[in-house]
Amino acid sequence: MTGLHRETLIGLMHSELKRKPRRRQRGRTYGAEGEFVCTVQMVDVATGRSERVAVLGRSYSSIFHLT
Repeated sequence: MTGLHRETLIGLMHSELKRKPRRRQRGRTYGAEGEFVCTVQMVDVATGRSERVAVLGRSYSSIFHLT
């Protein structure tokens, strides 16, 4: 349950909900240069064991060496 009274819920459903404008617009893109750390998650289906590893970049060679 929501914990709100019935009349309050009816009022909220019939009102127009508006989002507050953001105070400051953040940048949309990162800088083209540098490497980023990505997380790879591996799951063993038979045992249900999972392991997460941080890798530098998304290249196949960096992920292939984990196995």
